[in-house]
Amino acid sequence: ESTYKIRQPRKLTNTKLLVAMGASQSDLGAFPDPGPAVTEDRIVRAIKSHENTDNVENVVMEDAAGNEKGEGFTSTLEAIKIHALVNGEMRAYAWVVKSMPRDPNRALMSLAYKADEREEAFYGTLMPKLKDFLSAKGAADLMPKTCSVPYSAWTEDEKVLIMENLKDEGWRDAINKKAGLD
Repeated sequence: ESTYKIRQPRKLTNTKLLVAMGASQSDLGAFPDPGPAVTEDRIVRAIKSHENTDNVENVVMEDAAGNEKGEGFTSTLEAIKIHALVNGEMRAYAWVVKSMPRDPNRALMSLAYKADEREEAFYGTLMPKLKDFLSAKGAADLMPKTCSVPYSAWTEDEKVLIMENLKDEGWRDAINKKAGLD
């Protein structure tokens, strides 16, 4: 049984701002809730894709940490730790699941900016093609170093990017984003 807790979506608070940005009250009312960012089905699908196997069992997920203020403005970010039996071997993962916000205000803004869609295309399409191209040219050492992206999808049914949790590797966000990077 999972110990993962699902956050509830926030209520609409500023309809005037949304109308100015192009989202009408009818847009908000017609917005379909994409569901929680983290589900067992999604995580099992991601592990199967990442490990290139269908032999995934005993998946245990736990919430690694809540979002800090300023994280995930146009997306829902959920840091999770996962343990699973993969091909008979116990594996551990520390991932961040980035998905469509459940809040209509943020979701419609995200869709308008296409920020998540572009990021998924970058990591899910461009980077793998660049890696193949550089490898074919004997120049794999020119591949830019990025975090691991075990799973990504941008379809009608699923809009998600699952990335390695860099906080577990010692990285941190800027202390004061308004002041710039440190």
